[in-house]
Amino acid sequence: MACPDAETLAALSEGRLTSSARESVLDHAASCDECRHALLVLGGLKPALATRRLRAAPRAWLPWAAAAAIFAVCVAGVLLTRTEPKAETAVRPIPHREEPAPQPSRPETPKPAPRTTPDPAVPDRREEPALKPTKTPEPAPAPEVPAPSVPEKPPPPAPPAPAPEPAKPPTITIVAVLTRFEGDIAVLRGAARVAAKPGQDLQAGDGLECRGPRSWAVLSYPDRTRIEVEGDTLVRELRPREAGKGYRVDLDRGAVRAEVAKQPAGQPLLFGTPSAEAKVVGTVLRLAVDGGATRLDVEEGKVELKNAAGRSVLVEAGHFAVAAAGAAPAAKRFPKEEFLLAVDFEDGRKPASFTKS
Repeated sequence: MACPDAETLAALSEGRLTSSARESVLDHAASCDECRHALLVLGGLKPALATRRLRAAPRAWLPWAAAAAIFAVCVAGVLLTRTEPKAETAVRPIPHREEPAPQPSRPETPKPAPRTTPDPAVPDRREEPALKPTKTPEPAPAPEVPAPSVPEKPPPPAPPAPAPEPAKPPTITIVAVLTRFEGDIAVLRGAARVAAKPGQDLQAGDGLECRGPRSWAVLSYPDRTRIEVEGDTLVRELRPREAGKGYRVDLDRGAVRAEVAKQPAGQPLLFGTPSAEAKVVGTVLRLAVDGGATRLDVEEGKVELKNAAGRSVLVEAGHFAVAAAGAAPAAKRFPKEEFLLAVDFEDGRKPASFTKS
């Protein structure tokens, strides 16, 4: 690049050059001693040369360059003041000053990267919806007055619960009827001892007691079986006929005489004592308990007698047998001096009994 003229240098010192032209002149002055010296004189190089590397080699024609710079300054002053004529003044020569030796060049400081300022964020302007014209609220309708409530009819009363059925009385089984008796006779029912009455029904589980030697009673069964209870006798319990079992009479002490009707097959009438058991199918007999022994006398038919040990004997008409502990029962004929006096149950007199001749 050629050296700029004096007017360009003056324009640089006065700040009238564009930035691109100014940078071009400064770049040239960094490598041209004459132009740099002229700018120093004009006062326009101090800020520009702060970041540029200058060549420090002195030249012999430096004084001449200084004089040329002075001349250029003068010419610039004349050009600037052409519009207003002034009195001529004598130009005094500038005394020659030796330029000091230039300082060794410092490394050029790199230009700082231009700082880019981010554009301020433009707020997002959203279009606000246009306000709809508000409608004048309509007056609230008058509250409806509720109609007077009609009281509901109370529900009909629930029908009364049916009365519980009365408990069924326990079944009472009649075993025999006390048809006739004489003396002190009592019916034993549970733990109670009740005085007997003629025609009284004897229930299952009842007992009968004849107190005194002259007391007696007659029991009648539905199958026409008749049992005479002698004096000083205790019948502990009467049991009914059940499935697979016949009537049963438990005799604890004393004696009974029985006229037994024919019993159903497999259901014989049983007489039980503390020491024996007599099985009767149909006959006339007398059974007596004396202490630990039981005597059976058979007038008609046949009767099986079994002791407590399970040993048994068949006793036929006209025979008797005794069952006791420690001895097997055996059937024996009545002795000649003994005979059986039989009296009909229905003759109104005392029933039959054994009598010695």
